[in-house]
Amino acid sequence: MIDTIRRRILQTLAAAPAFSWPPLAALAQEHAQPQLNHPLKPFDLSSVRLLPGPFKNAQQLDGRYLLALKPDRMLHNFRLNAGLKPKAPVYGGWESQEPWVDIRCHGHTLGHYLSACAMMWASTAEQQFKDRVDYIVGELEACQRAGKSGLVCAFPDGAEQLERSLNGKTFIGVPWYTTHKVMARCTQLYREPAGVAGFDTACRLDCKFIAEA
Repeated sequence: MIDTIRRRILQTLAAAPAFSWPPLAALAQEHAQPQLNHPLKPFDLSSVRLLPGPFKNAQQLDGRYLLALKPDRMLHNFRLNAGLKPKAPVYGGWESQEPWVDIRCHGHTLGHYLSACAMMWASTAEQQFKDRVDYIVGELEACQRAGKSGLVCAFPDGAEQLERSLNGKTFIGVPWYTTHKVMARCTQLYREPAGVAGFDTACRLDCKFIAEA
């Protein structure tokens, strides 16, 4: 289609006298996009379903990867900080290895994972993704109850770096950035349409964190 339009433009220019633009204007008007009579509005992921094709294949590949990950490994440090026994060994990389330890990236993988599973549930309505989100939010609530401080985090020194920043002292790494990854998703879960996952728990987690801060 684009090549056809390009050829017609070139043919029109070649046939028209120098500096005579009306034929080109008429051609452009012929292929102009129609004017929208209503504003564009966002829509929920649940309003769209992919048909068979490359995008559907990519979605299914993403889904298989998400289900291959183990939530209990991402929850390892959260449970440690709450005084609970971890259910699985911690993942490496950002969750437990240098140089990420001093950057305080522990736990932010879980926030990204919550987002991915919740969006996959909305996009596919496959129950296993909702189950993953419900399980994680329930585990975070259990950590919050056990920790008794109202805060849920996975840092090796608990809330120390967060408290230092609130008191105007120097602190290590990016603890607020990391904590935001979990708490922002909790807020989003609360705002999702009914049935996505763990709304009451997510709201309590978010509100108690804000109160502590």
